[in-house]
Amino acid sequence: MVKETVYQVKSKKKGYEIRHYPPHVIARVTVDADFEGVGNKGFRTLFNYISGANTGSTRIPMTTPVNMSESKPKGKHIAMTAPVNMSRGTGAGTFNLDFAIPSKYTLETVPKPTDSRVKLILEPECDMAALRYKGGWGQSNYAKHEQRLMEALERDHVNTLGEPIYARYTCWP
Repeated sequence: MVKETVYQVKSKKKGYEIRHYPPHVIARVTVDADFEGVGNKGFRTLFNYISGANTGSTRIPMTTPVNMSESKPKGKHIAMTAPVNMSRGTGAGTFNLDFAIPSKYTLETVPKPTDSRVKLILEPECDMAALRYKGGWGQSNYAKHEQRLMEALERDHVNTLGEPIYARYTCWP
């Protein structure tokens, strides 16, 4: 049985709940792909890491959810030039795919990855609004439920920070 990342429900609202997550370690891989292709490109890399592609060849139990978020590049000031061109993108982007590491590990004690694409990160404690739903993992289904959550948060005057995180709680396809 796959364990779920530890969190505490702070409050339940109409259509969502507010969760508190303590600090925890994640393993992250960043991939260039369209929304639908992120899992295929990133999952295997992370799965190999928890299956023993790490110092000590240690098997690390899998936890849920598997999180996916858009990777935003850090801003850098550059001089403006002309002309300014604009074109429609292909739908591809850069996304982060994260596995939560079981809470028995710290950043110091978790086995280090042997694949340089896998980064270990200590996520600080945080509160998150979560909307549970069933259905496919396609971008349109995520977008529909993201909109429902954002509307509910706006209705309840809840301020948000950062970009949405898409959490998958069942096995990857």
